[in-house]
Amino acid sequence: MPWLDAMRDSHRDIAFHAVAAAPAQLNRALDDAELDIAFLYEPQLARGRRMEQLAEDRLILVTANPAVDWTENFVRTEWGEAVNDELRGRLGDLPAPGLTLDLGVLSLDWLARTGSSGFVPERLAESHLSSGQLEPVEDMPALAFSPYVCWSTAMEDSLVDGMIALARSMMEGAAQ
Repeated sequence: MPWLDAMRDSHRDIAFHAVAAAPAQLNRALDDAELDIAFLYEPQLARGRRMEQLAEDRLILVTANPAVDWTENFVRTEWGEAVNDELRGRLGDLPAPGLTLDLGVLSLDWLARTGSSGFVPERLAESHLSSGQLEPVEDMPALAFSPYVCWSTAMEDSLVDGMIALARSMMEGAAQ
């Protein structure tokens, strides 16, 4: 949450309300004016809203236990219906998971801790991959899966520009 810390430090006159939720919930909160800005993977363009891609990313299959076939320890990580449809289209029926995780970035720690396999955004998995906690599963397709920012057109342009610039600089710093 370094982005939130930096925003609060530089904008003490703004009240922040941070929410971690599925894309459908975040899109609905934007529609209902419960949120002014959201960072998410599955944005919906709507009236009174703008959106912009933050970075390029891919959804990849990772495993914490490469000695075991990924189909034996597969956990479905929830990234939205569009992802589920594309995975079924590319891979056919996935193994029936005994568990579905809708935990976002927390899914990475769970996969690593339990020796499981699942699809995750490559950028989010970088530290787990570089430390060897997770490994990419070879010969598996990667899906385009980029993070976006959506915001209310009622927001002040300079504020939004600063928020997006800060998010991008932190993403770039984390990738190096």
